[in-house]
Amino acid sequence: MRGRIPYITAKMGLIGLTKQLCNDLGPFGISVNAVSPGLTLPGEDAKITQRFRSLPPEEQARMYSHIPAGRLATGEDIANAVCFLVSEASGYISGETLLVAGGGAR
Repeated sequence: MRGRIPYITAKMGLIGLTKQLCNDLGPFGISVNAVSPGLTLPGEDAKITQRFRSLPPEEQARMYSHIPAGRLATGEDIANAVCFLVSEASGYISGETLLVAGGGAR
């Protein structure tokens, strides 16, 4: 439980901030959203990716067994979500937290 309480507290604070900024800035035509990534392997040079790759295959599989997509996210997955949120296609979406986790949630 070492890092979970500060992590979830900060995460809930960001979700609340997103919703409040939506209320405050919406009248000015400004949308505010957040992205909440699941476990992500950002790139082959990243320390977390190297640690994951060094695990035995069965341990790797255990880490994403709860994810319906059957894999961990990549940096590109997260970037695609951000690109959508900053595009005109998301113009009427505001105050939301987009979970990018392949269908998995913990």
